[in-house]
Amino acid sequence: MQFCESIPELPGTEQYGDSFHIMKESDGREKMGILFGSKSEKRGGPLIYEMQEMITLPVQDNLCFTFEQMNINSTFQGLWTRLAVLMRSSIYSSLLNLSNQVTIMNALFQLPGDFKDSFQMFYGAEVSQRFANLFTDFLARGTQIVDGVKASDNDMIDQATRGWYLTGNHIATFMGTINLFWDSRQWNLLLNQYINLKVQMVLSIATEDYQREMELLNRVFDLASIMGSYMARGVIARELQKETG
Repeated sequence: MQFCESIPELPGTEQYGDSFHIMKESDGREKMGILFGSKSEKRGGPLIYEMQEMITLPVQDNLCFTFEQMNINSTFQGLWTRLAVLMRSSIYSSLLNLSNQVTIMNALFQLPGDFKDSFQMFYGAEVSQRFANLFTDFLARGTQIVDGVKASDNDMIDQATRGWYLTGNHIATFMGTINLFWDSRQWNLLLNQYINLKVQMVLSIATEDYQREMELLNRVFDLASIMGSYMARGVIARELQKETG
């Protein structure tokens, strides 16, 4: 494990990190890591972040991805990026009571079906539908937080936030059961970080702190890229394993 004290503390991020790294070891394997941690009691309170490495797909220096594998990566990165964009649009639309709320929400809740379609060729109809159901609940929890902010209902916000983390945990556990190249703890870490950033984004928009919201948006896009890559590489690794049997 590696440790770092140089990352600035952000409000509400004492449990989840805010920095992402992609690295390559001498044997050619790619790793993706997230920095996360909590305050250090022994060292007077500065944030101490622990590097948790995520080994996804063993990649040799001379390995070239096929066109099909590149399409898999592009598909899943695109889906997670669309999530980041549509969820941000839904936050603005709802908080500002814009006339496009129904259109944005319809597009947002179409995403579980799009994930299902992409999953189905690799996992079949039943597993894909289970993921779509979990992901629909994941999206619904996020919209409940926005509703709580609009109503200035702290109890509603707290309950929705707890429910969002719980749903993320359910997704992470499920992912770990359907693909041995996906680690449930890594998925839990990624989803927790996504939720944390999105909650901060809602509050930043609600308080009209737009500079802060743009900073958070950049981090959300970085995270979406990693989540898409982690998902795609797990699928590719599983397909390679099936081919070599």
